Amino acid sequence: MNKKRILFFLPGILFPYMVLAFLGMLFFSSRMSLDLMDVLFQGNIWRYLLAFTVYLLLSFGLCLGGFVLSLSKKWDAASLAKTAWIVKLIQIPAYVAIFVLGVIFLTTIFLFALTLVLMVLDYVSVLMSGMLTSAAVINGSRSGKIRLKSNIWIIVLQFIFCADVVAAGFCHHRLKK
Repeated sequence: MNKKRILFFLPGILFPYMVLAFLGMLFFSSRMSLDLMDVLFQGNIWRYLLAFTVYLLLSFGLCLGGFVLSLSKKWDAASLAKTAWIVKLIQIPAYVAIFVLGVIFLTTIFLFALTLVLMVLDYVSVLMSGMLTSAAVINGSRSGKIRLKSNIWIIVLQFIFCADVVAAGFCHHRLKK
């Protein structure tokens, strides 16, 4: 995949890691020698939430724009599928860390709501990375490499945790032929 094209999806690729970075700033920044919360947001939680919301919207908008461009410009389906599979594999450590933090947050009544927020943010991240494989399936069917009707399940699985990685790998294997 062209390096310029991946820039559309880069904020979405990094999104789960940014969730972890924002959580780290929120909970552990005051324990560090350099308080990032004070330096970046002057200790204001509303500026912090605004910056995170802007990053979320920017990431989703760029991924959606990349999805539309990949369909309109008919990007190579095999390279899209390979990139999508790599992206999903890169995101696995962040999802594991967020899952562990979510389980820890469930143990206290005060952080229970944060677990629900993490679930929503994880799903938004899966939506962003799922657009890449969905575009690969659609472009692969347009080019005649695969049939859309027999591979629609790959698109559906892109929006289900854990199944998305397997489906992306399967899509890459089919389009590689």
